[in-house]
Amino acid sequence: MKINGNKPYDGVEVTLSTTTKVGNVKNDQAKSAGVKKQSEDVIEISKDSKKIAELANAIKNMPEIRAQKVEELKKVIESGNYTVDPRKLAEKIISEL
Repeated sequence: MKINGNKPYDGVEVTLSTTTKVGNVKNDQAKSAGVKKQSEDVIEISKDSKKIAELANAIKNMPEIRAQKVEELKKVIESGNYTVDPRKLAEKIISEL
């Protein structure tokens, strides 16, 4: 099956829930008319996937700038009391690599 884009084709019904069912509208109409029943594809989303989606949404809603932290650092820098621990700086740089 070839998938083009993220929109379903005409005549395709997509329903999302805990257990996701994807079925063709034409097949559903044929079922109601007494025509041979075809099986439906079922997709189940794991608990881990749901948790990841919740966390991603929470991250999107977090402010990018921590205003209080920025203000505290501005005050310390302006007062001339801001110092950098070279060992901590080096450890952070190495941990990011």
